[in-house]
Amino acid sequence: MNLRKHAQNRYQCQIRLPGCEVGPTCLAHLRTVETGMGQKEIDILGAWACPSCHNIVDGRGLQPEGYSRQDILFAFYEGIFRTQKILVQDKIVKW
Repeated sequence: MNLRKHAQNRYQCQIRLPGCEVGPTCLAHLRTVETGMGQKEIDILGAWACPSCHNIVDGRGLQPEGYSRQDILFAFYEGIFRTQKILVQDKIVKW
């Protein structure tokens, strides 16, 4: 299953930062020490994200007032877990 294609326009954003948009989603990938600029982590380490949340997580959008970078990463991690839970419940991936 191509999780990137599966994420497109299918579900609500799972990151849910202030300014979160209802509408089309894509798969926002976690960056780790093993991934560099222009590289993506494996798809299971991604969260369905609206354009606003995706930009904030990637550092392209305005950081919400009162949110530290750690708060943003925590919201992203929660989004990854929510996304994984849906994928397992919908039998898209086996755990």
